[in-house]
Amino acid sequence: MSELLTRRAALGAIASISATGAATAAIATSGEAKPEKPMTARERYDFHLAELHKAAEEINPRIAYWDDISDLGGNGTSGCPVAIVAMWRTGRYEGDGIYEAKYCGRYKVRLQEGLQDGKRVFTVNATPDNGRKGSRMVMTEDKLEGFICNRVDAPKKVA
Repeated sequence: MSELLTRRAALGAIASISATGAATAAIATSGEAKPEKPMTARERYDFHLAELHKAAEEINPRIAYWDDISDLGGNGTSGCPVAIVAMWRTGRYEGDGIYEAKYCGRYKVRLQEGLQDGKRVFTVNATPDNGRKGSRMVMTEDKLEGFICNRVDAPKKVA
């Protein structure tokens, strides 16, 4: 029986040493960890805005682009300190030509040379029949896909 007690005592001692060592290591580690620097209000705003974009796009990948307007640091004359707009993808570029715009007539779309922030860039001009004479815009592909619907002229055949 004394042999059994010795064995039990030995196992208990090992367990208590392990627990004490683990607790000591945890205390030492937590003491060495440097607390994170608190984020500024602007950093929190940017972080949560990025999280909102990510979550919304996971819920519905049809979102083509975001337009975030922030005048939080302004003098209040803009009338709108924060506006967050997401546009549905309503069309796809199918070559240079005339496209129906979502709300405002027809536009001539032409692909430009080069990239802007890794995205293709387009020149978008109002056609004479839509009443927006001289209206010219430059858009990245994601914004274009939220602006146009479908191509209305026949693609030119290349011989």
